[in-house]
Amino acid sequence: MTDLSWIISFNIIINSVLSFFTAAGILWLIAFIFRVKEPRVKALIFCIPFLKLVLDLILYYDISNWALFHSLDPWLAEENSRMLTAYAGLFPYPLPGIHLTMADGKLFTVADVLSLYLGVFWTKIVVCLTFSCSCGAIVAWVLRLTKSCRVVSTLMRKAVPYKEGVALSESVSVPCAVGIFKRQIIFPKSLAQKLSPEEFDAILSHEKNHLFWHDALFRLIGQFLSISFWWIPTKRWLSFIERLQEEACDLKCTNRLHLAGAIVKSAKFEKMTRLEATMTGFVQGPDVVKRVKALLEVQKQEFKLLKWIRLSLVAIAAIAIALGHFWIF
Repeated sequence: MTDLSWIISFNIIINSVLSFFTAAGILWLIAFIFRVKEPRVKALIFCIPFLKLVLDLILYYDISNWALFHSLDPWLAEENSRMLTAYAGLFPYPLPGIHLTMADGKLFTVADVLSLYLGVFWTKIVVCLTFSCSCGAIVAWVLRLTKSCRVVSTLMRKAVPYKEGVALSESVSVPCAVGIFKRQIIFPKSLAQKLSPEEFDAILSHEKNHLFWHDALFRLIGQFLSISFWWIPTKRWLSFIERLQEEACDLKCTNRLHLAGAIVKSAKFEKMTRLEATMTGFVQGPDVVKRVKALLEVQKQEFKLLKWIRLSLVAIAAIAIALGHFWIF
């Protein structure tokens, strides 16, 4: 059983990679099939691969039907007795999944096969190195986050109140929503003087939408999971979700023309060092042109009943993927 505990740990490493990209691929396909254009909806469903990393650890890894637990070696299975099974959440299975099965319906995984091929020694080395790096990365991230929180706290304390929940400061060069629990919108004082009242209100509407949806908290959780599961290349996926959040906040603004102008003006002031996970900056480099184009495009109206039916089906499918059983014994 001692060796099996190492193989279970090895399973967490390998299966998390397979599960993340399987869920991400299926969700991308769902968004394409159902023509999901709403950036907020896309941002939420594309968070599911990260959520799944946690749900798999909590809900699965039941060894009762695990082939190795019953002393069945996948390498020694009879020819044609191993099978890849995929199901889509229909009867008799309540949720979608992908399994590798062998004799008597016992389950095994890609990680099992790799671990048996590597041997106990190298399996232990991989597990120890991987989780040691995770612990080190988490400690370093917590230290950076603590430092960022202190800087943000000082920033909020020194900012000059302008109106409820809004302050002006010379310490930032772009408008931003700061804080996780005690939250505030901070404008660069020099930029606020160059904006028209309509542009100022447009940015305020954008940042309030960030606060309403707790986007900074989502980014914080995403970064923590990305660092904890550092062996999964998730940086670009997280960046894509952040871009969707920005686009969603843009499209909630009633006066998009003034918001487009405010984005262009703010981009000229973007010299701020980003304090990741504790703030959401108003402009983010190369995305400025795309955001302005999206704001100036004419939005097509969709029949509300069809829209809600479509989004309901997407939500059901996304929940099923989150609870799906992919590549795990």
